[in-house]
Amino acid sequence: MKEEDKELIARARAGEEAAFRVLLKKYERAVFNICLRMVRNREEAEDLAQEAFVKVFGMLERYNPTYAFSKVAAEAVVKFTSEQFDIPTVIARMNVSYGHNGGLPVIHLDALRKGQPIYLYSDKPNYYNPIHEEDYYEKMLAMLDHANTPPQVVNWCGSQTVSAEQWCEYMAELLGVEPNFVYSDQLIPGAPCDTTRMHELVGETSVDWRDGMRRLVEEGALDDRAV
Repeated sequence: MKEEDKELIARARAGEEAAFRVLLKKYERAVFNICLRMVRNREEAEDLAQEAFVKVFGMLERYNPTYAFSKVAAEAVVKFTSEQFDIPTVIARMNVSYGHNGGLPVIHLDALRKGQPIYLYSDKPNYYNPIHEEDYYEKMLAMLDHANTPPQVVNWCGSQTVSAEQWCEYMAELLGVEPNFVYSDQLIPGAPCDTTRMHELVGETSVDWRDGMRRLVEEGALDDRAV
């Protein structure tokens, strides 16, 4: 999360309405666009966006700083709109997706190739549930069969929990290099997922994390943000 947003949220949680108004101004366009896509009426979308931000304000006490404020706001908007208009919906909380065209493991792979440090949160190891693009698309389509009102909320992730240190060391071994980890309290901590609900709805993912990471190395995967 951006440091500016952290400060604004802390001030808003302390009761400073001016800080929340800054957050509202910063994200109102994105929230309005989500509402407009769901209801396809500008006036209704404007009303929904206003009401949704009221809901977001009430959620600040339970806010988890692991997630970007924009994601929290978007989820609140989708949930509120789904319930108001009885629109069957699935809220899929993405963990770490990756594939030939990018993702956190690919950013790490690029750093390994260039001999650059890999920056991770200081409370190690940094666990995640990475999901390969093949499973990403397959599970996305399967989840749509479970859309409901109120929205079905499910973690969208790989079935295996693995640390960033593990996948970096594995790819480094394939490349014949040594990873250089740099740890900092200023970075976002790892976020492993509870896969129980996802497995109940759409089953386990199929791409083993080692196979997925090996493909990245063999295919010369490159994250678009690194170009």
